[in-house]
Amino acid sequence: MMNITPTVKQLLIINVIFYIGSQLIKDPAYKMFALYYFENPDFKFWQPLTHMFMHAPMPNLSHILFNMFGLYSFGSALEQFWGGKKFLFFYISCGLGAALIQSLVNFYFFHGSLNSLVEAGFLKSDIISTLNEGKFIPKWQEVLSATDFQNLTGNYTMQSVGASGDY
Repeated sequence: MMNITPTVKQLLIINVIFYIGSQLIKDPAYKMFALYYFENPDFKFWQPLTHMFMHAPMPNLSHILFNMFGLYSFGSALEQFWGGKKFLFFYISCGLGAALIQSLVNFYFFHGSLNSLVEAGFLKSDIISTLNEGKFIPKWQEVLSATDFQNLTGNYTMQSVGASGDY
């Protein structure tokens, strides 16, 4: 059995502290630290970094357990091979890369749906302000397919957590 390496140990502790804190504070923690779509007013510049330490809320305990198991299993081997600084750079780079890819995919699908609504005669500013209120206009569903409607509303309002960019 491999010994846990120092950087992996510190990352495990940070992840567990974030998880326990987010379970105690609940929604305000997720609103502050989970990654939002960058055009959403809930997006904050620190979220691409902090989202990688957040995990799905209870009762989804498997998200943090599998992520921490993966960190322990593979991280210790990589840290022994590369050293702590290179491993930490890799860990942070992967989390930031996941945030970037998630944001780019969200941008592509969100704007595809948004453009369809604008072409149908809806005003972009009205669509954005309605989404910012956490609402939608039922007529949007007459214009958009179910998938496009989900791309519009879900990609704009969803939170992403975990270094893998999921949830």
